[in-house]
Amino acid sequence: MKIKAIVYKAPGQVGVETVELPPCREDELLCETIYSFVSPGTELRNLSTHNTTFPCVPGYSWVGRVVEVGRKIKGWSEGELVSGRPGHAEQCPPGIHLLYGGHASHHRCKLNDCAPARLPVNANPWEYVTAEVAAISWHGVSIAYPCAGETAVVVGQGIVGAFAAKWLINHGVRVVVADLDESRLERARGWGATAALSAKDPDIRERILGYFQNGVDISVEASATIAGARLASSLLKNTLSMTGYHIPELRANPFKWPRMIYLATYTDTVQTHPAGLVESEGALVFRPVDRRLEDRQMVIEFIRQGLLPVSDFVKEAFPVEKAHEAYANLRERPGQYSAIAFKWKE
Repeated sequence: MKIKAIVYKAPGQVGVETVELPPCREDELLCETIYSFVSPGTELRNLSTHNTTFPCVPGYSWVGRVVEVGRKIKGWSEGELVSGRPGHAEQCPPGIHLLYGGHASHHRCKLNDCAPARLPVNANPWEYVTAEVAAISWHGVSIAYPCAGETAVVVGQGIVGAFAAKWLINHGVRVVVADLDESRLERARGWGATAALSAKDPDIRERILGYFQNGVDISVEASATIAGARLASSLLKNTLSMTGYHIPELRANPFKWPRMIYLATYTDTVQTHPAGLVESEGALVFRPVDRRLEDRQMVIEFIRQGLLPVSDFVKEAFPVEKAHEAYANLRERPGQYSAIAFKWKE
């Protein structure tokens, strides 16, 4: 069948093209896209770099409905609403690279680890457009087992960092965030952050330690910058005793050790000594890179309960035909467009 897809044609060049999608197989679902959501950090970086293989279909977050069920598929029905992951390996014809492939009008889906996640019956698909990206942050935060009463800092309040702060606050953690953009800081304050501080402040580390004198239990780096990574790692609590070199709190079970979470992706390589990732003895370092089906289902439940309003991130969807304009707004006016979504079907 003929489908539409957003295509990165070359660095900085975005278009919409018609491509051929092979028929749905007997062990697959065919879904039509209603909305797709842009992950700004990943997609702008891919669009701007010569390391990307062009032309390609980007995107890894969409919501839609099932329009065909393969005859070997049990327990699924046409019309069900779903949140979807990247496209099928055959989503693109020869000559067009699959860069996740989420920004397309239709998707063939297997019921494996990348299976679509069901939305509630009679859900408004628009309310769930952020679910896939939010699940990445949920996975990164939840594996660190945050506990009520703990403390945390989140450096960077782009989409992934904002979701991370939200999940920590929901766990009852006292959270301070840092970012360059005032609108992002204001959003974090509205969610209940203990403080939202400008990363432009040359004394930002000292200001954060003013809230957490001995450092934080959990530090999240989501700025994708080396300066942000260094700031985040320097704020962890140190488990060394302040009275000497005894380590009374360090145990074989590290459940309560300080935890460092790197949620961003990086293009720069930095040489450092073996202890350079963190400055704390007895710290756990996490580098989550994706989400599981369980994470996606959990975020869908949070949205169903009204805990993650889509309006906090994006107000309306661009018609897919305006993809080039939408990416330009995301790149050139980040204060006004911290995130964007595309509308494929009513």
